[in-house]
Amino acid sequence: MQRRGEPSAHVSMILLAAITCAAIECVVISAGRWTTQYQFVPGRIWFVIPLCWLAAAAIAAIPSYALSRQWGPVITCFVLASLFAAARIPGERRSTAIVASIAAVFGVVATARLSRWWLSRSRRWAMWGAVIVLAVCAAGAAATCGPERESRGRVAATNGPNVIIIFLDTVRYDAVFDGHGEVKKELAALRRLAAESVVYDNAYAAAPWTLPSHLSAVTGLRADQLGVDFSHQQYREAALTLAQKMRRNGYATSGVAGNTFLNAGTGFTRGFDSYEYATGALDVCRSAQGRILDRSWPRFAATICNWSATNVTRRALRQLRTDAEPYLLVINYMDAHDPYYVEPECGDGPPSYAGALRCVDAHLAPILDRAARSKRETIVAVTSDHGEQFGEHGLFSHGNSLYRELLHVPLMIRTASRRPRRIAEPVSLTQLSSLLTNAGAQPSPVIASGVLDHPGTVTVIRGHWQLIARSDGREELIDLAKGSADLPPLDLLRRDVAALRRSMKPLPESHFRSLGYER
Repeated sequence: MQRRGEPSAHVSMILLAAITCAAIECVVISAGRWTTQYQFVPGRIWFVIPLCWLAAAAIAAIPSYALSRQWGPVITCFVLASLFAAARIPGERRSTAIVASIAAVFGVVATARLSRWWLSRSRRWAMWGAVIVLAVCAAGAAATCGPERESRGRVAATNGPNVIIIFLDTVRYDAVFDGHGEVKKELAALRRLAAESVVYDNAYAAAPWTLPSHLSAVTGLRADQLGVDFSHQQYREAALTLAQKMRRNGYATSGVAGNTFLNAGTGFTRGFDSYEYATGALDVCRSAQGRILDRSWPRFAATICNWSATNVTRRALRQLRTDAEPYLLVINYMDAHDPYYVEPECGDGPPSYAGALRCVDAHLAPILDRAARSKRETIVAVTSDHGEQFGEHGLFSHGNSLYRELLHVPLMIRTASRRPRRIAEPVSLTQLSSLLTNAGAQPSPVIASGVLDHPGTVTVIRGHWQLIARSDGREELIDLAKGSADLPPLDLLRRDVAALRRSMKPLPESHFRSLGYER
């Protein structure tokens, strides 16, 4: 026969176990251990992650009590401990996982016995304490879920044009343009934009992965000058970002990013009056529950951990202002990044790189059309931060080389004051801010660096010749024109590399390492 008050004791025990798991996980994440690839840890994890564990406890308790009313709380606690071990222990460490699971069983039993003894003495206080913790977590999560906002000082009014910069994350040049240099027919919005724009046929990113490439584009600094790599994800240099410069000139500045690498802790958000980004990867997707869903459910990864094109476009359209003040709007679409998510309304079938890009193209149309109808001249620039490898040179993904597949990106700039044309000279995305107002660029070598596991590897591009100088001393000379008759300027390229390496400053060692960003 069930004793009076036992249900409340069971509920208190489960709540205590869930809150304990949440507290341990928050400490682990804050310490930077066993966590995801993002170094930035927002304070809201202390609200969101307890909610995730309380939800998991509620879901686990239903079948547990169906199996046994007496042992329901112990089974639920065991499920929570197993969930923690499954999410936090890497799959390749089987022996460690087994030991951790056995330890978790003993820990759960000991906790259950201790909590039953303690709850029998002060059950009511435990229940109310759990309710209060739940209410505080819910209120804290709700209060911190809005866009990041930066206080803005008074600035003089300006009559400059609106500026919209759109980054198509992970989109390489030949994903947009066919072999004849024309935008592919299935990309209707980009095809129309190219016909109205200055198109740069040889634009190159400054780095082969997200953070340094974006930062280089908005600061004008080379990747090696940013003080940023995978172990140091915060831009601390004095050079102003494009948003800071334009805000000082009277612009309203806003950003919408689907890629969580462009978070508030990196410095990329400096200068924005309003900045929205997918915070789910920093809290919900850092929880044990989120990590498991992220690995197994592409839609969760694309819509919660990172925003899909629908989410980005909806937020971006709200930022297209119609008042007298000109604006800067920076947008990042993440869909073409692994896992190449294709929204259901864009078609059936498995996720694919080409399908994700087609879906992004469809969502670009309302932004491009709204910008074209603006009463104020509006400059629209569409580019990418880097490309993607699909077996070329025996490599996949990105961040792991400086080959053309990762560095050669689309760049087209539409403005009413310039006639559409093609520019063949190589340009770097570090020149983006000047290209917005001046179609031509001063001839200079294109320099890139930032390979994740080999930071000393650099590349220089002059004309159609590329020299990759690896950190182990090997060199690779590549004819980007594939079969040209002219001789390569090898001595000049080597002098560029030597000058670059003399100016590079090594970053201090860090325990933080890439956890699955590249493969």
